[in-house]
Amino acid sequence: MRQHLKIVPAPLTSFVANVILILISTTRYVLDHPDLFRGRRVLDLGSGCGACGVAAALAGAAAVTANDVDPAALAAAAVNAELNSVDVLLSSEDLLLGDPRAVDRVASDFDVVLAGDLLFDAEVGSAVSGLATGYVADGGVFLLGDPGRWFLAEAANRTKMDNVGVATLACVAKYELSESCKRDHFGFTAGFVYRVFPP
Repeated sequence: MRQHLKIVPAPLTSFVANVILILISTTRYVLDHPDLFRGRRVLDLGSGCGACGVAAALAGAAAVTANDVDPAALAAAAVNAELNSVDVLLSSEDLLLGDPRAVDRVASDFDVVLAGDLLFDAEVGSAVSGLATGYVADGGVFLLGDPGRWFLAEAANRTKMDNVGVATLACVAKYELSESCKRDHFGFTAGFVYRVFPP
């Protein structure tokens, strides 16, 4: 039987209210693949309302941390953890500042990192790429959700041109969005989940 969770989005004043479409796909992936999360320490990076982290907790993760710099997002994550009767730790530390020690901390504290929809601009996308590349080099599992934004295609082209040794992506799931979700989200038609691998 397919598992479902209850989610309250962050307040409309928060950016996270606008990224629900990809959370649907990434969260569905987590619930559809519990063996990847069961007994592991999971970081929900840029967690927004905490949907991915809550799903990981429901899938049997040993520990889950929802990480976001937006206080409204963390408040929503706390509500959603309570609504689903799971424990989720909250962290407001900015792990995307480019500090090499952040990669070491993430690598030592977490077995799996989920990034639901963080490729919305070049600065944040580059920071996520840097963290992911360092993290998977240490053997971690890094899953990235994206609805097909420009950043991935541009990064792939830039890598080919520069011959830079950055992490590679493998699409592990594609979820078609409902017609109403497609209309509400500027023509995005699907949510993709990628696993990041070392170069």
